[in-house]
Amino acid sequence: MKKMLSMIAMLLAVVATASASHFGSSALEISVAEFGRFTIEVNGQAYPATNGTLQLDQLPSGNYNVRVVKHEQRGRGHGAPVQHRVMYQGNVFVPHHTRMQGRLDRYGMRFQQASGHGRPVLGVVSSHHAPSPVPYHVGPNCMFPSAFNGLMQSMRSTPFDRTKLEIAKSAVLANYMSTQQIAAMMREFTFDRYKLDIAKFAFQSCADPENYFLLTKEFTFDSNARELMRYIR
Repeated sequence: MKKMLSMIAMLLAVVATASASHFGSSALEISVAEFGRFTIEVNGQAYPATNGTLQLDQLPSGNYNVRVVKHEQRGRGHGAPVQHRVMYQGNVFVPHHTRMQGRLDRYGMRFQQASGHGRPVLGVVSSHHAPSPVPYHVGPNCMFPSAFNGLMQSMRSTPFDRTKLEIAKSAVLANYMSTQQIAAMMREFTFDRYKLDIAKFAFQSCADPENYFLLTKEFTFDSNARELMRYIR
């Protein structure tokens, strides 16, 4: 009898351990600021988004792939075809014991940690691989260092400045950045015109605009440095 009770206790302990490892203390919320029918996929699992909103609780911390698909009926009547359009696809890191909230609007997806203190800390771009630390200072309101390293890896993976610009702009739309982070992005471009484009584009998302003049040294030609200074005045 004692041996039977011991076996049951061991089984219950195993089940409890498995349950604890499967569930976590983090949460992920996704909302779409648009009317329509949507499906939100998280790590390949599709969820119908009621009123454009999805909430997943008891998640373990880690990287999550998020995809938002809009279902649009082309034409009228029951037989009209339905078009499935991908509105957003990207990764987000959900820290331990944290509720991460994402909102998709016409400017793109923005993620922030739910917090009652200070300005939200934003960060949407993340990598499945643990990148090396950022070799420069970033403030508390800027893009997470791990996410920024993922961004830099993405930019370095393509030799084309135009593609790099698209990657950089998508990150700027979703994050605050320091002047030093913007300078690091500029160094990934070969031509001044792309450096100037991203410098202008990122100004409204800069967490320390008082230091923006430091970007002038990133240009090959003084004319582009002067153009940036005229733009931000």
